[in-house]
Amino acid sequence: MHGGLDLVEEIDRRIVSASGLPKAEKWDLLTILDIYTGMHNRDRAAGLRERRKQLMIESPIYQDILDEGLQKGIEKGLRQGLEQGRAEGEAAGIRKGKLDAAKAMLARGIDMDTVVEITGLDRESIQQ
Repeated sequence: MHGGLDLVEEIDRRIVSASGLPKAEKWDLLTILDIYTGMHNRDRAAGLRERRKQLMIESPIYQDILDEGLQKGIEKGLRQGLEQGRAEGEAAGIRKGKLDAAKAMLARGIDMDTVVEITGLDRESIQQ
């Protein structure tokens, strides 16, 4: 089968370099060649898949798909960032409210143990 695999490489080169052959047909022929080669030699099949990938990358549609995926990724990241920022801001606001309440209670003469119990804050946080 060694000679057959060498022939596969020659066929692959001819398909890729065929200038009059539409890319869709090149894609189909390389896919068929990939399937055939994969039945006999996985390493050579991997090389054919790499060439097929290069044909795909040259397609203008590929860049559109890439741009769309990038845009969706950015939007998802922004949503997650906003949600996380909102949650962190909310937690910080609650903590600040508790600290303000604790200081107000202490200013009115309520003992520290009661303030800690009511607010759920630790002594160190309140004393800062």
